[in-house]
Amino acid sequence: MGLVAMIVQTSGNWFKAELNGCMGSVAKNFLNIHLPRLEAAVQHFKVMRDSRGQYYLWSERFPSLNQLVEYYQHTSISKQTKVFLQETGPQVLYISTLKDARRKYT
Repeated sequence: MGLVAMIVQTSGNWFKAELNGCMGSVAKNFLNIHLPRLEAAVQHFKVMRDSRGQYYLWSERFPSLNQLVEYYQHTSISKQTKVFLQETGPQVLYISTLKDARRKYT
């Protein structure tokens, strides 16, 4: 499979990546990227704010966005199906063609 790096930042055709605790820049065309597959489709919900500054999606009101997110991590956000908010981890890319970077990072 090759080396596994965590992409920290992108800028045009360059990625800033971390590999084995070291940071470096890698050209986009130097990588063979395999993104993890999503298990379900992405859904979008509009967060609204009432005249008192409370955040809401449906009837539940929250004084902060953090409280709204925490609530919907345990309570379904959808009225039709069970959909919960979940955190995503950092984007991990599988890099299979790193000649010079292998020497630089190991």
